[in-house]
Amino acid sequence: MRIVDSELGPADWTRLIDGEAQPWGGVGEHLRWRPKTHTVALLDDDDALLGTGGVVLATVRAGQSAFEVVGIGGIFVTRRARGQGLASSIIERLLQIAGGLGPDLAMLFCLPSRMPLYARFGFAEIAPPVRAMQPDGPITVPMRAMWRALAPGARWPDGEVELLGEPL
Repeated sequence: MRIVDSELGPADWTRLIDGEAQPWGGVGEHLRWRPKTHTVALLDDDDALLGTGGVVLATVRAGQSAFEVVGIGGIFVTRRARGQGLASSIIERLLQIAGGLGPDLAMLFCLPSRMPLYARFGFAEIAPPVRAMQPDGPITVPMRAMWRALAPGARWPDGEVELLGEPL
């Protein structure tokens, strides 16, 4: 298996989702997400697409502080390949990319059941609520938010969190 830089099109997503009715747990399907500026694809030895993920820079306000974060998102492994630790490979690569983008912090949204996976990579929960924009206006994001330091000593500031723009 290998991870490559790759832009995924609609046909790629159709193959990855493989007919799942609610691939994002019935929550993420209903949100408009910020497009990723850098995506990776996980391919098997026959170049079949097994998974993906991406990163994007975003501005966040926490309390009185506004700062840039690397948003990590769109992490997905096709159902026939789950349970093999493949998401970890994608996360590791995305964290390598994130470390070279400049911001001191990374942020992501996930289902509660995925929080232990991200915690293994040093992510910690951001206390709800976390707000972001949707086409009809601001919402409280119905997924859990987590953060991770990308630079030594970096800490998430206290205060209510607002993502300036769409979720990551």
